[in-house]
Amino acid sequence: MGLGLTAVGFAFHVSGGDPGRASLGLVTMAGGAAFLVSEFLLSLVKAIGQAYAFWLFVALCALGLLWVILAVPETRCRSLEEIEASWREAPARPLRWAQRADGWSQALRRLLTG
Repeated sequence: MGLGLTAVGFAFHVSGGDPGRASLGLVTMAGGAAFLVSEFLLSLVKAIGQAYAFWLFVALCALGLLWVILAVPETRCRSLEEIEASWREAPARPLRWAQRADGWSQALRRLLTG
């Protein structure tokens, strides 16, 4: 069965039965990461060797940890309502890659529609 349904259930439990974008995004990212590891691990081990394949995954985990340290706010001793309010109060900052992707999609749309 795997942990996919467990993660979805956890997202529903944490969000009070109304999963938002963040909780569903977390479930999607966890499922996507599990898929990538299970799909490409053996091919990667054959291509570069077991030690280098696992060091590559260690590097990716370190990058993920760095992102969490830099981007995720402190939640110790705060209620869920306080955390949600801090996300609402924070100014929206569009990501550069999202802006580029939006620009690419608009360019592609103009190219296809003539």
